[in-house]
Amino acid sequence: MWKPALNCFEAIQNAPPVLQGDDYQDKEEPIRRMAEDNIERVKQARTKDRCFIAGAVYQDTLGDEISILREFRDSHLRRFTIGRATVYVYEKLSPPIAAKLRRHPLLSRFVRCYLMDPFVCRLRERVRSTNDRRDYL
Repeated sequence: MWKPALNCFEAIQNAPPVLQGDDYQDKEEPIRRMAEDNIERVKQARTKDRCFIAGAVYQDTLGDEISILREFRDSHLRRFTIGRATVYVYEKLSPPIAAKLRRHPLLSRFVRCYLMDPFVCRLRERVRSTNDRRDYL
């Protein structure tokens, strides 16, 4: 009955020493640098992939539809001041809308069928016609 307690006591006695002084500082710097690098990567990923409503409606952040929307945002909207302002407002206002869409599948289906799918379809047609013109030239 007392054996587990003795094993715990032995484990504590045989534990490696706690780092102190210079040893601690030598180990702290690389760990801090790794943590800062990871935080920076997460921030970059967040700013790169902010398709809140499309992600909620299509339930997939890597789908073809979202790729088309990202391409439109990056190649057209962000080129102009009004487009950048639109993206900024979208990024501020859309997270609560996306959360509501995730909670209400019927509303999500409606937004997908009557807003997102027609818009994505028009973007696909535009890309296709642009590629056809390039092939012709």
